[in-house]
Order: sequence, then C-alpha cells, then structure tokens
Amino acid sequence: MRKLPAGLRLAVLGLIVAASVSVGGCQMESPVRVVRSESSGVGTTEDITPIEVPAELLTPHDYMFNFKLSNAVNFVILALEAPVDKSARRLGLNRASKPIKHGDHWLDSMDIELVLFGNSTSPLSTKTWDAKVLRSTGVATLPKDSESRTRLEPLASEAEAYYRSGFREPLYWTKEIGLVEARPVVLKDKTCLNCHKDSKVGDVAGIVIARLNPVEIKQIEEWQARHNAKRNP
Repeated sequence: MRKLPAGLRLAVLGLIVAASVSVGGCQMESPVRVVRSESSGVGTTEDITPIEVPAELLTPHDYMFNFKLSNAVNFVILALEAPVDKSARRLGLNRASKPIKHGDHWLDSMDIELVLFGNSTSPLSTKTWDAKVLRSTGVATLPKDSESRTRLEPLASEAEAYYRSGFREPLYWTKEIGLVEARPVVLKDKTCLNCHKDSKVGDVAGIVIARLNPVEIKQIEEWQARHNAKRNP
C-alpha cells in the first residue's frame, strides 16, 4: 500500500482527532483542538484543559419545585434571549418585568429570589458585573453588600466558570439557603449584537440565578403531602 507524504499524514490525523471530539468538549477527559498553521496548511494539535462539571450540579431538583423555580427561570430566559424588535422599549431584565402566566394562571408576584448578573451590553466579567433583581414591582439594582447579592454571587461566579468554558446547560445547587438554579443568557440572535457590539452570537451575556427559600420548599412539600394523602387515602 502506498504511503502518504508525512505532511499529509499529519493533516489526516488532525482531521480524525478533530472529528472525534465533541463540540464544547466539557465532558471529555482530554479534549484536543486542531489548530491550522497558516504557513504550512498542516493541522497540529494542542491540549485543552477542560472544566469538568460535577454530577451533583447537573441533577435537576424534584419535579414538584419546578412550578415555582424552573418555570420562572425559563420565563425570564425566554424573555432575555428573544430577538429584539427595533421599537422595543423594554431591554435587559425589564423584558421579563411583567406578570408571569402559567397555563390559565397568572403569577402576580415573584415568590422566588431571581437575580441577573451581567455587564449591561459589555462582555460578561465577574470583576465588574452588576446584579439586578426581578420583583413583582419591577427591576432593581442590588448594592454589592446587599443580602441577596452576597447570598447568590458566589454561586453565580461558580456558574460563570463553567459557562466560560463552553457549557450551556442549567446548573443546580441544594444548599442551606434552599434550592438554587442557574442558567446562561445566550446571545442567540443577530439583533442582540446591535447593543452587544463587542460580542458574537453564542456568547453568554449574563447569568440568571434563582433561589427557592426553605420556607417555600416546606410549604410545597406540605402541599404535596396533603395532595398525595387525598389521592391515596
């Protein structure tokens, strides 16, 4: 069998390695990125140190908490990631500042603590980001020493490291402060770049992080227990 030239063999090897690596590579033990040399056109490889996401951060909370926690987070994410109309007056977290409808019911108040960490229209940076809280009365900026920001910012910073590495899924925590969920706000549409001029489609522009406090958790658990008792007398 005729052998390929050394340079071509290396290029083919690089393509094979590239094809074997999943996009993002967050869950791979030793992902490799193929780098094309402009001078020779031959592919070379370089190691990437991935950030492994612990299994406990990927495990969703029990389904009975989804109505208060995950559904509210989903609503906010959809509002933030939607294409921006030129005539839109609501921007940022204000796009989600209105009563939330779930089925035939309107949720007139935010029973959960929901905060957006971001840098307005600048690229996401934990060093300079602001924290804005969504309440039933509207959006407010949280001072750095506020109780809510002090409580959630460490988890938001932890989430930012994973999202910076290419991870894009929800993250979940079970803490003494309650149940916490984080989601990245991704620039999914070109209209977003009209304001986020230093970013590109696919970048993370912010992190939504929400907490269901222990009192709410207990109330939901008690309601579920009563509901089960009625169904199974």
